[in-house]
Amino acid sequence: GRLLDVNLTPESFMLAFFGAVLSLAALLWPAYRACRYSITNYKQQLSRPPRQPVFLRYYLDLALIGVGAFAFYQLRQRGSLVTEKLFGDLSADPLLLVTPTLFMLMVALVFLRLFPLALRLGLWLSRRLDGPTLSMSLTRMARSPLQHSRLILLLILTTAVGMFAAGFRATLEQGYDDRAAQASGAPTRLADIRVPSGLGNESFVQSIAATTGATTVSPVLRLSGSVTISRFSSESIQMLGVRPDEFKKLGFWREDYASASEEELLARLGTAAPPAAGGPAVPQGAQSVGFWGRLPLPPRTPTPQIGLRFIDSAGTWFEYAMLSDGPAGSWQFFVANLATPSVPRQPSGQPRRLPVGSLTFDSLTIRFPGLAGDTNDQVTMTFDDLQWSAAATVKGQGATGFADGTVIEDFSNLDRYENVSGVSLITQPGTLTGGDAEAPRSGPAAKITFIRGRAGASLVGLRRSVRKAPLPVLASTQVLGRMQKKVGDEFTLFANGQYIAVKAVGDFELFPGHDPTKRAGLFVADLESLQVAATRVAGAADGAYPNEAWMSGAPAGLTKPGLQEKGLLAEQVLDQAAIHAEQASDPLVAASWEGILFLSFGAVMLISALAFIAYGSVSAQARSLEFAVLRTMGFSGRQILGVVSFEQAFVILAGIVAGTLLGFPLSRLMIGYMGLTEEGVTPIPPLVSRVSWQAVVTVYASLAIAVTVTVVSLVVLYSRLAVGRALRMGEL
Repeated sequence: GRLLDVNLTPESFMLAFFGAVLSLAALLWPAYRACRYSITNYKQQLSRPPRQPVFLRYYLDLALIGVGAFAFYQLRQRGSLVTEKLFGDLSADPLLLVTPTLFMLMVALVFLRLFPLALRLGLWLSRRLDGPTLSMSLTRMARSPLQHSRLILLLILTTAVGMFAAGFRATLEQGYDDRAAQASGAPTRLADIRVPSGLGNESFVQSIAATTGATTVSPVLRLSGSVTISRFSSESIQMLGVRPDEFKKLGFWREDYASASEEELLARLGTAAPPAAGGPAVPQGAQSVGFWGRLPLPPRTPTPQIGLRFIDSAGTWFEYAMLSDGPAGSWQFFVANLATPSVPRQPSGQPRRLPVGSLTFDSLTIRFPGLAGDTNDQVTMTFDDLQWSAAATVKGQGATGFADGTVIEDFSNLDRYENVSGVSLITQPGTLTGGDAEAPRSGPAAKITFIRGRAGASLVGLRRSVRKAPLPVLASTQVLGRMQKKVGDEFTLFANGQYIAVKAVGDFELFPGHDPTKRAGLFVADLESLQVAATRVAGAADGAYPNEAWMSGAPAGLTKPGLQEKGLLAEQVLDQAAIHAEQASDPLVAASWEGILFLSFGAVMLISALAFIAYGSVSAQARSLEFAVLRTMGFSGRQILGVVSFEQAFVILAGIVAGTLLGFPLSRLMIGYMGLTEEGVTPIPPLVSRVSWQAVVTVYASLAIAVTVTVVSLVVLYSRLAVGRALRMGEL
């Protein structure tokens, strides 16, 4: 709310004094050179003007080009205009700051060497044209390129600075937009949502939309995981599950994020492989579930934890701890009350979540707590008649079973089931087979044979089968490099308490919402595919539910406390517009570079206009005799206008075109080195050069006004020139 404090150091006054000395020298040096010329030298220059200046004649420009090339090499090696001091402070290197100026001078000097050749080529091409206007103009410019080279050099530098300034503002604004979009990922993103939790995808979308008022909500799942590289090292991984079709509409993307297009990369993720359809289901209204089991375990084996897992109509996983009070070692009936699931676990103070609709059977697991013994014993467990009851569980059912049980799975057909694997690196922890139940039961049953001991798994069971294929993922190139992997490789990821086979089907440099400077790499997968792959082991972890919401059309001003009052608890509320406003709020960052550049352009523009006026006045005085002779030879005022206009237009267009072709590449080149955040680090994503065509038109209009005023003044002067007076002046 107050003016900035300006601290003028002694170095500032020294630099100002140095600039004044240079300006004075620039004024005195031409006067000193003019004092050495006599009228004879003047006559000689009129008859045969010098073709090249001294710095071109003795190749001094090549030395300057060498200095500029060395400075540019240093800039490429360091990658930035700032250097780090001994104690970690960042400061601008004044030598590297000169690099853009040297680069412009390099290109301008190269152009000056090519300019006479271009004039000769134009003169050769115009030799068959009728009329003396073009031939005379090109002949004079080819005989005296030095007179026009100075103006062209000034126009090149002026236009280049103007193009650089015109592109910087647009680049800066686009950089703010891209940084905000990269940080948020979508127009609005809720990250690490704690409440609501454990909801299926569609229920999650409806809940978030009702709470936030967003028009579009896409569920996203973020999981932490790791990939083992060697015995003593691993890579931390963030798994991100997105819906490809919705991500293309909501997620921010730039063409330089990956070598392939966004649509091509997302298409490689494929679609989910759901479990086999038509599984046995427990209808709504059931109160208990149970099955018969025979567990002949070796002596001194801890009591295993038996569990059933179901999924309800809303897509929520429910796990039940199965207990039995029957005699161990023989057939036991394991039961659980459907109103007391062990999973999902509800936060403290929240009511217990109950299933919605029917429950579809997913898996049966046996977990062994503690360490296994030194021996390896082969064990075969038998399971029979999965059933439900409308009555609550009571004591004594471990030996008798349900009085009114309804069997939903007799395990007569095991084609839709497979072994539970993924809790360890053992690919086949057990064998699932069918057979007849041991006496006193009869009929078909499921048998699971496994090794109980150090060589065996700590969790076995059966589950509905899915297509056995690695999970397709898009991986960041940084983590692939650290893992020494490439696109097409398959490896194992540990996430959500289980091992998942994945395959890298694509890579990217940047991905919205991900910071590549952090250690954790990023894998991106299809949401439903990831949920299926990360929930194959019941009892290892909770279900994989969406914990992020990527949204559009949300009202402005969403805050964490405000959402918490509505019952939505999210650790981060990322709004693209708010992030952009915060980044652009510092006036020094937002306006200082642009102000400096446009002040520089304004100063150079003023100098160029004055130089052009001075050039025109001197040229008019020097060429008064020439045009008087032309008038005497019969040249009309229109022909003189044509000569003057063509010469000026040729010089001006050559300078402006060369400056434009220099300014745009220079802007793109230097943006990468000048782009730093408020903390002095490279922005993510990096700045991409943009052009403000409105500013470009302003630059061209400013140049056009200065040039037009000068040319019109010259034409008026030449048309009113008194021939006799000019001829008498020529005799001096």
